[in-house]
Amino acid sequence: MDTRPPSPPAPRPAALARAVAAFHARQPPRLWSLIVSFLGDAVLPRGGMVQAGVISEFCGLAAVDPGLVRTALSRLVAGGTLARARDGRRSYYRLTAGERRAFTAAADIIYGRRPPAPDGRWDMLLLDAAPERAPARRAALAAGYAALGPATFLRPHHAGRAAENIPGAVSFIGMPEADAPALAATLWPVSELAAGYRRFTALFEGFSAAALSPEDALLARVLLVHEFRRLLLRDPGLPAAALPAGWPAGEARAVFTAAHAALTPGAEAWLAVRVEG
Repeated sequence: MDTRPPSPPAPRPAALARAVAAFHARQPPRLWSLIVSFLGDAVLPRGGMVQAGVISEFCGLAAVDPGLVRTALSRLVAGGTLARARDGRRSYYRLTAGERRAFTAAADIIYGRRPPAPDGRWDMLLLDAAPERAPARRAALAAGYAALGPATFLRPHHAGRAAENIPGAVSFIGMPEADAPALAATLWPVSELAAGYRRFTALFEGFSAAALSPEDALLARVLLVHEFRRLLLRDPGLPAAALPAGWPAGEARAVFTAAHAALTPGAEAWLAVRVEG
């Protein structure tokens, strides 16, 4: 019998170590959001259901304690984000129907299948006639509008985006005469978004040529999707005329596309033996 001690694990590639450190540096690290990214990117295309142990194993790759994973899963079920099923002593999780629809809609933007198409016009929404203004305001903000005032909201017009059905609200489409970059910077965190895109590019640009183990490739791909998803969900999709010079989103998109393609073969090899397709 071989009594030699097991070999120490291979050191984690520096680029991946930086990405993991960046995830943990955010306080709190938003573990629940990382789990949603894992389920949406890695599990949803394979049927959507996965055993709890696989989620815990993935989170362990990101140096997350199993107890924190169990707590996060319980809260995601209680909050209606995940559905849980049991088979004997095993627990399985999947995104709920509403969350699957939300991630699928976001995925069209994340993976570039249906990117925002601003045409230079703007949607304006007036809530003066809304029977209950507070729910109408929440619906407007969820739909990507920014508040110009208590009852007036604005967002860039995107070709093909469906109009919002908010009871009592009146919507218009028009061209603002104001300085578009100044207006955009007042309503949205444009400088913060630009800094976020630059950080993303610096963090992930080396992965397109990286040779990683299957588990490292899976972790890197989910972190890639997780960080890009966070940026895109905050990005209103402004028209070019409203953006400052040197807007970095295009470079970040190129880095995402190259890294996702490079990481996918290894990531899928890890998933193939753990998640039923």
